Amino acid sequence: MALIVNGVTGSGKIGQVKQGDSGTEAVISSSTWADCSDDLTITCSATSSKVLVMFASATFMTANEQHSAIRLMRDSTAIGTPQEYINWSVSGGQNSSYLSLYYLDSPSSTSSLTYKAQGSLSTGSGSFYVNYDDAGGDQTCLLYTSPSPRD
Repeated sequence: MALIVNGVTGSGKIGQVKQGDSGTEAVISSSTWADCSDDLTITCSATSSKVLVMFASATFMTANEQHSAIRLMRDSTAIGTPQEYINWSVSGGQNSSYLSLYYLDSPSSTSSLTYKAQGSLSTGSGSFYVNYDDAGGDQTCLLYTSPSPRD
């Protein structure tokens, strides 16, 4: 299997695949980051391994001009850039959508790593629902093992 990273093709294999389906709705009503997915644990076989982290979920925002955000975590470290979602609804202030985040992580570790998603209410009032209506949030961690592509 070939993996293309930064335009460079490498060969290797998929070492592990972990999937979660958090069927529990997370209600976020503050600017404090809160867990909104299952924890997925994966162990890299080499420090050159890559982990493709994917998260997707139905969401719902209850107030107009509400700013909400989702970020991906590796253990206690935020990875990638948090994705911000803004509700500009003019019809009563409520808005539902489906969001997805993807990040190719280079953890440089052979320890057990835990990945998850967190959400926060950046500005505005109301609540931000992740895994809205218990529709579930899909998350996948794909471990790509050596030989690793050159960065």
